[in-house]
Amino acid sequence: PVPRVRIVGPGTDVSMSVAGRRFAVDDGHLNMPGGEVYTSPLEDSAEGVVELSEYPALLHGNRCEGIRLRFEGGVVVEASARVGEEFLLAALDTDEGSRRLGELGIGCNRGLPKDVRQVWFDEKVDGTIHLAIGQGFPECGGTNVSAMHWDEVQRELPQLHDKLTRTTLPDARVVHMPPMAVDVDGARTELSFPPRYGEHT
Repeated sequence: PVPRVRIVGPGTDVSMSVAGRRFAVDDGHLNMPGGEVYTSPLEDSAEGVVELSEYPALLHGNRCEGIRLRFEGGVVVEASARVGEEFLLAALDTDEGSRRLGELGIGCNRGLPKDVRQVWFDEKVDGTIHLAIGQGFPECGGTNVSAMHWDEVQRELPQLHDKLTRTTLPDARVVHMPPMAVDVDGARTELSFPPRYGEHT
């Protein structure tokens, strides 16, 4: 039901296809803290620019800030960072899959503080969006293979110009996201999450 997702924000205008991919819900059963919905975009579909200026991106004790990535045909073809650029470029050259997206995730946990500076928490904060380069999720239909899966988080969820509907997660109930959370062709859309997020309704 969702052919293509477009993410628009300060310094960011990137689109990707999630056609035929499954969306999964992290409800805290296997991963703590829980609180995100995610999928793996089609591996050759990302086009445009992503600027990650709010959260630092942390990997293996290394810190990058002010990351900018440009995608063509699903591949990062240009990359820079205000801090940690040398590490960023080396990480992107890890293997054949490390320049492709493995994940698109949306945080929905309102119980977390806004600024933890630990990616396993930050990516779950309500109103954030995160993209991961590297390994995809086979359970979502992802086929990208990499030794790396690097989550990079934006503080506020940019507008997503897509066709997300309640059928994306048919067994979940409706949650109302904050203002400017999700926008479908100019109209507000609802995302679905498990009943344990009832405090959101």
